[in-house]
Amino acid sequence: MTLITQIEDKGAVVAWSPIGEYADVIALGSKEKGGIGFDDYGGELELYDLNITKEGSNNSPTLLGSLKTSTRFGSIAWSTASASSGIDGSNVTSSGILAGGLLDGTVNLWKPSSIMNDLPDATLASVTLPNNN
Repeated sequence: MTLITQIEDKGAVVAWSPIGEYADVIALGSKEKGGIGFDDYGGELELYDLNITKEGSNNSPTLLGSLKTSTRFGSIAWSTASASSGIDGSNVTSSGILAGGLLDGTVNLWKPSSIMNDLPDATLASVTLPNNN
C-alpha cells in the first residue's frame, strides 16, 4: 500500500468529508488522551486538509480548525446534509454536518464550516440520554 500522507501521534476516530468542495478534509475525534494536549477526560475534534488532490501541494496535512469536547469520542460521522435540510428548517451549511458519539453517551452535531472558520456557532445540537444504571 502506498502512503499518501499521515498525521502523527493521533489516536482518533475518523470521518472523511463527503462534500466535493472539501474532498481532502477529514475530521478526527480524539479517542485516547495521548497526544491531544487536553486533560485526562476531555477530547478534541480536529479538521485537517490532507492536501492530496491539489497540484503542486507538499502533501502535508494542514489543521483547519478544532474544538474541545467534554469527553473523548467513540464514533464520528460526516453527512452531506444540505443548506435546505437544517434541523429547524434554517440554512445550516454547505459543508455538511458532523455527528460525534462521545464516551459519556452524548451525541453532538457540529457545522464543519464554523469549526474551519473558528466561529462560535459550531454546535448545532447536543443530546445526552439519562444514565439509568
